[in-house]
Amino acid sequence: MQAPKATPRFLPTLTEVVKPAVALEVPESAPAEAASASTAAPDEALVEALVQRLLPGLEQRLQAALRESLQAQWDALLPKVMEDLEDTVRDMAASTVTSAQSEREP
Repeated sequence: MQAPKATPRFLPTLTEVVKPAVALEVPESAPAEAASASTAAPDEALVEALVQRLLPGLEQRLQAALRESLQAQWDALLPKVMEDLEDTVRDMAASTVTSAQSEREP
């Protein structure tokens, strides 16, 4: 019977409160009644403003994450590709030598 795993002595906790730097405002063109009455459907202008504000940072993070992931996959794949390439070159060289020798024989 296995002993139960010990609980880590220190567990990380969230202690930082993050507050937005600038609050997004609802455009004045939207009536106040419609904005307060439609809690289920967010205001399109507010959503668009939020997307426009967050998009550059999200694109940078996505590019960095993809770059790291692709580099890790390339690093893992490269030795196998090089090994396969070396095997192919050896096979082709051996085949060429064998074919050259068979052409010389009467």
